Amino acid sequence: MCRNIHQLYNFDPPATDEEIRAAAEQYVRKVSGFAKPSHANEAAFARAVDAVALAVGQLLDELVTRAPPKDRAVEAAKKVNSRRLVVLTGNELGGMPRSEQMANAAAALRYAAPILEKNGITAVVEILNTYVDHAGYFLYYVRDGAELIERVGSPNVRLLFDIYHVQIMEGNLIENIRMNTDRIGHFHIGDVPGRNEPGTGEINYRNVFKVIYELSERFPGYAALEYRPKAPLEENLAAMRQLANFS
Repeated sequence: MCRNIHQLYNFDPPATDEEIRAAAEQYVRKVSGFAKPSHANEAAFARAVDAVALAVGQLLDELVTRAPPKDRAVEAAKKVNSRRLVVLTGNELGGMPRSEQMANAAAALRYAAPILEKNGITAVVEILNTYVDHAGYFLYYVRDGAELIERVGSPNVRLLFDIYHVQIMEGNLIENIRMNTDRIGHFHIGDVPGRNEPGTGEINYRNVFKVIYELSERFPGYAALEYRPKAPLEENLAAMRQLANFS
């Protein structure tokens, strides 16, 4: 149990109950000034060591209980040969300034970045709309997503540019893609309204796909079909291949 603390917090705590007690005894000797307690003080010394050892043990148990298993998602991704992990910021927290929430999100992703880089996996942080589907979500504008990626400063932490969500929140799809190509690691595709296949709504997907194709040398990621198709599957996929073909 205690050995996991080093991996999570980058310091070496005692690894056994005996070592915890030895550290507690060393601490009590230091603060009491007794290198070796007299016979009259032995009982009080032992009680102090017991109290410190108990407090330290409880602290370590609490830290381990609260510490997230930082590499569990990475190991799961490796088992299915996935090189992308979709990450959500969660909802806004009432009473906490957005600037503080942004700083916390960036700090968490910076903490994860070396693990991702070591394993060749990229976390893609998704922008969601708050008007239709995800009221209260924190990351809903492309500019905020761009700021978050810049703060993290890792090639293995990028934006998930969900075209459906961005269209609902702000539109300006082509310019947003052009301005943030180097920050984007993944696209989600769906039309507005209804999140059905391209061609069923208001987005000119032929033009959107053309821009992504033209910028493909700067875009190292993928595009996923995330929609509810109205047409039969084979017919739908054939239409998608034709819509996105520029060769």
